[in-house]
Amino acid sequence: MKSLPILVSLLTALPVSAIDLAEIVDPNAKVTKLGGEMKFTEGPVWVPSEKKLIFSDIPNSILMEWSAEGGLKKHRDVQNANGNLLDLEGRLLTCQHSGRNVIRTEKDGTITVLAEEFEGKKLNSPNDLAVRSDGMIFFTDPSYGLGQKPGEIGGKWVYQLDPNKKTVEVIYKGHDMPNGIAFSPDEKMLYIADTGKVGKVRAFHAKLSGLLDDPIFEIDVRCDGMCVDVKGNLYLRRRKEITYRI
Repeated sequence: MKSLPILVSLLTALPVSAIDLAEIVDPNAKVTKLGGEMKFTEGPVWVPSEKKLIFSDIPNSILMEWSAEGGLKKHRDVQNANGNLLDLEGRLLTCQHSGRNVIRTEKDGTITVLAEEFEGKKLNSPNDLAVRSDGMIFFTDPSYGLGQKPGEIGGKWVYQLDPNKKTVEVIYKGHDMPNGIAFSPDEKMLYIADTGKVGKVRAFHAKLSGLLDDPIFEIDVRCDGMCVDVKGNLYLRRRKEITYRI
């Protein structure tokens, strides 16, 4: 996949404007290659307690890790993992394409399946996720991991997951291929990207539960993953093409 970084200023709800990356990153900063020979990487997450970066190599069905001491190496086998994130206790949350679930890696290394069905039907292929300050997990569920197979649910939606009760509810149905998802720092807004026919990032008033209302505004950029910094700047990775298969 070819991608281009985009930085969008969202310090206030409106207006939305692209800003110069030099305002955020030192113009003299250097990019250092940490590793290669992987097929299609996604979901980087820094683990402060272990001082390492963990990320997915989707087609190879493995999580990779990098640290200053150990360099790049295999972390563990997964089922075509995509998005990764830490929960409030520092445990690794992972969306698995072929596993068709959202899992949590416990402190002892065991795996807990948090979500794999909605109303008794198997999820499509969970893609990316965000965690709210109350511990609730929000994840997107496009059909990329299904290939040409039809999904059981009949829709490609965005969900809210209670990790304690392991209950799942739909919060948005308006995207074609929901992908990246992130909260604003104050958690008043929720951003959801679409890499399908909609091809935009939409911003919503966040709600404690239930279906989201209509978008507050849209950003006309087809992007994959995204993240928000502490100042409210939204970082988007523009998607150009998909070059991997499961």
